[in-house]
Amino acid sequence: MSDSFINLSQTDFEQVKISLTDFIRTKPEFSDYDFTGSAMSTLIDLLAYNTAFFSTYTNFLANESFIDSAQKRDSLMSLARLVGYTPRSRIASRAVLNVTSSSSTLPANTVFTGADTGYSFITLESQILEEVSSGVFGGDVTVYQNSNVLKTVNTTYSFGKVVIPEQADISSLTVSVGGTVYTEANRISALGPASKVFFLDPIFSGAYEVSFGDGTYGESVSDGSDVRVEYLTPNGVNNANGEKSFTSVASGISINSVVTDSYGGAERETTESIRRNAPSYFQAQNRAVTANDAEIVFKVDNPQVYDATAWGGEDNNPPQYGRLFLSTIKDAAGTTFSAE
Repeated sequence: MSDSFINLSQTDFEQVKISLTDFIRTKPEFSDYDFTGSAMSTLIDLLAYNTAFFSTYTNFLANESFIDSAQKRDSLMSLARLVGYTPRSRIASRAVLNVTSSSSTLPANTVFTGADTGYSFITLESQILEEVSSGVFGGDVTVYQNSNVLKTVNTTYSFGKVVIPEQADISSLTVSVGGTVYTEANRISALGPASKVFFLDPIFSGAYEVSFGDGTYGESVSDGSDVRVEYLTPNGVNNANGEKSFTSVASGISINSVVTDSYGGAERETTESIRRNAPSYFQAQNRAVTANDAEIVFKVDNPQVYDATAWGGEDNNPPQYGRLFLSTIKDAAGTTFSAE
């Protein structure tokens, strides 16, 4: 005898179709109906397709609601925000050059070009050079790979937020309001109504957004304010690592030597890394009690670090009780930091 109810555990199209047909056959008015050769078969097909579609959609929706099962990066970014974790963005490759100049000041956005890749490397801040001889100034400068000869400037402040694209290196972020530089907020409990801070959060699209306080935790910034957000947008990333030769674009500046080959460029954090690190960061609550806490907090506070491992001194041979050890690598190639 046919079932007098619809089996909700069967969600495949054919199973749903059979279940619907068996259910309708239990009705007296359809007891002798030919379902395979009538218009009723088309209607049942439509109902089965609709049921199978929404069953699949609901299953996907449920999976994307949890960090363990989410597959889309958008979902993981949104879920990471709920636990206060900011996934690592792209990281610009950097190099240290020894230069000489006819001027005592090397201005910000001074452009150098990698001889092998052709990528642009720029200085982020003005730097005072020491006089090495009469009228000649020199020193070591750090340059960062960028897709443009200038940092990207975003002044689109609306609804209390500025959206930062996913191509940005958020570790290079500088935020100012009316010419006053704001710092990123770390602990909300330490903020007051006059704290000049900004908040950086991931958003569902894979990008980031900058927002400000509400007048209780951090100073409120009204719409129409002169908000200026600057950041690097590296395009070389891993390909820009290992650059050994550079040329100066600006006149009057010469490169004596490459102190440190370009390193540190990395793509944004992978989905599996977000899935692993976000719960650990929430568990650590921005404090380093265990070795695992120290590892995750260190990686969040130092986004240029590609990966790190921490362990207690009691695991050393011989043991060194009361000490914490961190082992880090500084780029995707696994290059280690120097002892310094």
